[in-house]
Amino acid sequence: MSAWDIIYCELCENILKNGTKVSNRTGIDTIKLPSAHFQLDVGDEFPILTTKQLFIRQAVLEMLWIYQEQSNDVRWLQERNVHIWDLWEIEENGDWLDVNTGKVLKHFDPKYAHTIGTAYGYIVKHFKLIDRLIDSLKNNPEDRRRVMSLWQDDYLDTAVLPSCVWSSEWDVTDGKLNAWVHQRSCDVALGLPFNVTQYAVLLRLLAHL
Repeated sequence: MSAWDIIYCELCENILKNGTKVSNRTGIDTIKLPSAHFQLDVGDEFPILTTKQLFIRQAVLEMLWIYQEQSNDVRWLQERNVHIWDLWEIEENGDWLDVNTGKVLKHFDPKYAHTIGTAYGYIVKHFKLIDRLIDSLKNNPEDRRRVMSLWQDDYLDTAVLPSCVWSSEWDVTDGKLNAWVHQRSCDVALGLPFNVTQYAVLLRLLAHL
C-alpha cells in the first residue's frame, strides 16, 4: 500500500469517527471535518490511489482544461469524452437547468452558453495566473508571493459553481518546488483523489518546465 493510500484511509476513518453531520444545499447530509490536512512528497512517490479506482485520464484532462487550455467551455472536455462538468453546463439561452426536473436553477448572460460561467479556467486566463506563476518560477525563484487564487469575489455571481479547490501557493526551496493546495469544500470519496493526483501532475509539470 502506498503512502498516499495510508494517508487517505486514515483521513476517511477520522471523518467517520470524528466528523460532524450537517445538512447542506444539496439535500444530502455531509459528515464534516474542518481543516483536515496532510503532506505528500511527490518526488518520493507519485500520489495515485491503489485502494480504489481513479480515472486518471479524466483527472489530468480536467487539470489541463483549467491551467493549460485556460477554458471554462465544457465542450472542450466533452470532445475528449470527459463528462464531469456536464451537469453544470449553461444552456444556449443562458439557463442552467436541473437535469432531473428541468427547473431553471439560475440564469446567465447567454454569452456564457456551454460554459460553467466565470469560474476555474476563466479566472486563470482573465488574471493570467499560470503565466505569472511560470514567469516567477523561471525568473525569480526566491519570490514569496506566488499565490494563485481562483476565488475572486467579483466573479462569483456569474459562476455556476464557486471553485472548490480555490487557491494554491508555490515555493522553491533548495532547488525543489513545493505547493500548498487549499480546498473550501471537498468530496473526500470522489473529488479528493482526483484533486490530489491533478495537482501532483501540475507540480511535476511545472517543476520539469
